[in-house]
Amino acid sequence: MAMAIGAGPAAASRPVGPVTIAFQATGTTLDQQAIRAAGPFSMTGPFSMTGSFADAGTVRADYRVAGRYLGATATVMGAHGIFTISMRGLLGPVIDGRQSAAGRWRLCGGTGAYRHARGSGLWDSVAELRPAPAGVTPPVMRGGFYGRLVRGRTARPPGSLGVPCAPGVR
Repeated sequence: MAMAIGAGPAAASRPVGPVTIAFQATGTTLDQQAIRAAGPFSMTGPFSMTGSFADAGTVRADYRVAGRYLGATATVMGAHGIFTISMRGLLGPVIDGRQSAAGRWRLCGGTGAYRHARGSGLWDSVAELRPAPAGVTPPVMRGGFYGRLVRGRTARPPGSLGVPCAPGVR
């Protein structure tokens, strides 16, 4: 991985604005009892980001669940750099073998185009909880991050929305 080092981007090259990051991830069978017993679990898959920081690549999210509370760290690896997101949220009820979750996220660091970037927003997802039959693709989680990213000095940077950059559930 190469990192660009320079004197700083010109004012016109400082992206500021809303972004949407759509993702789809697969992982091991998502069974609620197994998740609570095993502790952390991970899912990996593709993402695409639209808005002022348009990019695409792979995302890996590591989750921890405590009751209805969920904490996670996502490493987003795109063509323009890598960044880490910290997430906190709540699990919804299981309906027809699917479970929704939603909460807040915060950008916690990055490289390339995401170096010196700050961001925060809301996220949501829906996960398949049924075990996959033998020979079938593992369960899928789909969702999105919605918010604002900025790089460089801005008059009004996004806040943290109360999400720490430390791992944990609460």
